[in-house]
Amino acid sequence: MPYDINTPLFSDYATKYRFIWMPPGTSATYHASKAFEFPAGAIFSKTFAYPDAGRGGHQRIIETRLLVHANSG
Repeated sequence: MPYDINTPLFSDYATKYRFIWMPPGTSATYHASKAFEFPAGAIFSKTFAYPDAGRGGHQRIIETRLLVHANSG
């Protein structure tokens, strides 16, 4: 599931693609006074890309970062 953040940080004009995956049958829990609580096994990914002038407007992927929520945190 793609998502975006309210206050994006500048990353040298890179486009950022953010996704979250959660195990089937699970969901995140919202708390009004705390951060969301995500289930163990949830995976967040963020991919950085730049326009590739040599490929007719396509983007060149630079880096993908993964954050995996394990049972231990």
